[in-house]
Amino acid sequence: MFYITQMQFKEIGSLFEKGEFASLFNGGGLKSNNFKTASSISDMQNITAEMFNKQFRINSEGVSEWSKAQIEAKANAIGLTESLKNEVLAMASDATITDKLRTGKLTWAKAIDTAGDSINDVGDALIKSGKLSKENSEILKRVIDQGDVKNTKQRMKDIVNEVDGLADSFVNLESKTSSKTGFFTSAANLGKGLLVSLKAIAPYAAAITAVVVAVGALDHALTGYSRAQENLSASSAKYEETKSELQSLNSQLDETKSRIEELQEIHDTTGLTFAQESELEKLQETNNELQRQVDLKKSLAEIEAKQVAEDAKKASSTEQTRYDYNKEKYGFWKGLWHDLVDNSTYNKIDEKGNLVPTSNNLEWQSQNNGDTTISGQMKGNIDALKQYKKELKEVENKLIDAPKDSYLLNQQKNLQEQISETTSELGDQAETIQQWIASAKDENGNTLDGMQSYVRDVSRSVQ
Repeated sequence: MFYITQMQFKEIGSLFEKGEFASLFNGGGLKSNNFKTASSISDMQNITAEMFNKQFRINSEGVSEWSKAQIEAKANAIGLTESLKNEVLAMASDATITDKLRTGKLTWAKAIDTAGDSINDVGDALIKSGKLSKENSEILKRVIDQGDVKNTKQRMKDIVNEVDGLADSFVNLESKTSSKTGFFTSAANLGKGLLVSLKAIAPYAAAITAVVVAVGALDHALTGYSRAQENLSASSAKYEETKSELQSLNSQLDETKSRIEELQEIHDTTGLTFAQESELEKLQETNNELQRQVDLKKSLAEIEAKQVAEDAKKASSTEQTRYDYNKEKYGFWKGLWHDLVDNSTYNKIDEKGNLVPTSNNLEWQSQNNGDTTISGQMKGNIDALKQYKKELKEVENKLIDAPKDSYLLNQQKNLQEQISETTSELGDQAETIQQWIASAKDENGNTLDGMQSYVRDVSRSVQ
């Protein structure tokens, strides 16, 4: 499969130049600022925007040398947001006024001024926008039917200026394809020149799909721990939101009860006025409704708390592959490179003096005694830290007699770096485990039912 994928890469040249395939996976930059997360080119940092313009062959005047079909194919392969895809489609060499309207960056006044012979398209969009009265919509339809571009443009200006603020408001058209639309289904809506463009793009679309599927399958198979942690983050966020809503409801319930008690006290002493009786009746109804909502939220919170605990348990028992470890530590591409290096075989000398084939990955697993869960890694790091400190002490003792020995000085430096890195890693691992333990307890710090043995076992790993 990998050989076939390599062959297919050679066929994608006209859409992805050298170095551009990274955007299929990382969106062309860091997660916080890349093609996949940006809603507009203006959202990007300068260097990211420059990369984006190069990817889509956009010149200094904001016009791409590509057609809409080519742009849409690449945009869908990378996974651009719908708004960003619409923006770059409007820059295509064959872009229409409708494409430009769809970006949401044109005001109605600007659209009318720049529409040229496509003024009828702007008119149709204006009628469908619902911004005009029924009377003005009918007038505009009749004007458009007359086919006089100059007259249509002037009448549209007059109609738009009649509506307060409409001329300066931005056009907001719905996109013809959703952000989830794939390359093949969205191809039906690409517009003029479609058949010609599709002939050029068809081989590339199949190759891109094969690459994305192959890498996606590999990534999914090797990132079980990361996905378990993501599930935990999602369920934790949901639980925290429910707790916040429950707290708000309880606060409202307390205020309602307090006011009811005040009115009842007045009732028992001086009696209530008609207005107070009416208020008391409404408050009692509100109290009952709030109590019902509180009871429901409590039940929901209990269910979600158990889900968080189960997700924490799952994450803590899931072994982390070296690929997942490197990806988390270095990011996708640098992590992938480290993983290739870590799986490269080399020979080492064992205790008996024999050459034994091994790799960084195998050594890492051996250091962790074959247990690459976070708890297992933590135990391995504790043992490794002790060994590094022991070796450092031996080296420093030797440096007393040979303070300028370059070999010993280099050993000292390497061991100090390993001690620093391992200590930092231990801190991160301990924090992760403490979060798992906290996830198995309720808001009062009590361990949830069924989680006692889990909390006990996980707690031991940080002692």
